[in-house]
Amino acid sequence: MQHSIFISYRRDDSEGEAGRLYDDLVRTYGKNAVFMDVAGIAPGLDFRKA
Repeated sequence: MQHSIFISYRRDDSEGEAGRLYDDLVRTYGKNAVFMDVAGIAPGLDFRKA
């Protein structure tokens, strides 16, 4: 699956903002277009294959 938008953020101080950005982008472009680590990788899955 190819994503067009990759969200990179610091968990220490911007996880909430990144989550809201993810939600807004998914509403606009669809879930298949947006990648965010906590939403796009299942637990235990190799991130290089996600």
